Amino acid sequence: MYKNKKAWLRIIEAFIAILIVATVLFLVVSKQSTRANLESEIAEFLRGTLKQIAQRDDLREAVLTDNIPKLKPFIEGILPIWLDFDIKICDVGVVCALDHYPSSNPSNIYTDEVLIVADKENFKVNGRKLKLFVWRV
Repeated sequence: MYKNKKAWLRIIEAFIAILIVATVLFLVVSKQSTRANLESEIAEFLRGTLKQIAQRDDLREAVLTDNIPKLKPFIEGILPIWLDFDIKICDVGVVCALDHYPSSNPSNIYTDEVLIVADKENFKVNGRKLKLFVWRV
């Protein structure tokens, strides 16, 4: 009778161990899935925002004339509250980088860029590159 109880205890211990391992695996997988969804949502926001800027004549003109104060209110109006941003306008052949990194020191900064040109044949002379940087607040 005593040996029979020992066997049941070992079965229960094994079941609890399997349950703990399965719970940990579930939590790890669900966290990775959430992160992938977040990155996908941020990438979609970047693409959509830059597409809207490229399609509106007044915002295209602001990019070509380096008028960042005209662009910022537009982006702030569509920016999710859990994101912060910065923008940079550069020449076509120049690498755009942030001048100052955010004081909140985020672990991930997401970015995308669009080329805005006034003249399709002479884009290297008349074109500007708009780069949008976003990060979680």
